[in-house]
Amino acid sequence: MFAKNSGVAARAIDGAHRAVNAAQATQKYMRVLHIVFLLTVVLYLWVPWMLVGGQATESPFVVVLVLGMVALTSVAAVLFFQARRVRPAAEQLRLRPDDAQAAARWRTGLILCFAFSETIVLFGLALRLLGAPWKFSGVFYAVGALLLLACRPKLELLPE
Repeated sequence: MFAKNSGVAARAIDGAHRAVNAAQATQKYMRVLHIVFLLTVVLYLWVPWMLVGGQATESPFVVVLVLGMVALTSVAAVLFFQARRVRPAAEQLRLRPDDAQAAARWRTGLILCFAFSETIVLFGLALRLLGAPWKFSGVFYAVGALLLLACRPKLELLPE
């Protein structure tokens, strides 16, 4: 009798899993990935504290400027992918939640946005490990973290 009831429960669970459309499944996956990227920012704040401690030496200001210029291109890349990939795919998913290609484009665009945002945080980490003070490296951390927060995976799905 137990085996028979567990089979019914398994079919009910399997049916519930099939009811989740591509948009919902992708959104759940992207939320988990987004949290992981945000947690790495906290980790990157902790790493220099453990390796370098509170010491700061003056790193060449030209290094800060060069990484700042590269970080600006990363900001531009995030804005580009948000406009060209994420928003159009999100609109398609809003209208057709089962569109697997739109879900893939949305997921790819978000991953690219996360990666470029994380790159800016890594520039802050590199500067801090090179001995730059927090007043310089902290800007990179803050901009990267704010971009990650702005790239929050959200879909406004139509009610079924």
